[in-house]
Amino acid sequence: MPLVALMAAGLVGSMWFVGVASNGAREKTQAQTAADAAALAAVSDGSTGAETAAKANGAELIDLSTGPGRATAKVKIGSHSATAQAQTD
Repeated sequence: MPLVALMAAGLVGSMWFVGVASNGAREKTQAQTAADAAALAAVSDGSTGAETAAKANGAELIDLSTGPGRATAKVKIGSHSATAQAQTD
């Protein structure tokens, strides 16, 4: 009986670890998507567009740098941040 309990505890611990790792990977991917969207929106719609795009993707816009026809956006979701650049041709 103790062996079964030990195996069950190991299985539950493994499932928890996989869940945490999966959630982290999802947040990282979501942060990159939000950064891409914010940078693209900033090129055409400025800081308002970048903020809207970041929020629409569940992120907080934490830094934005723009210039003629270019933008760099940094966003954060949970403990993950991502940066993206966009420019017009």
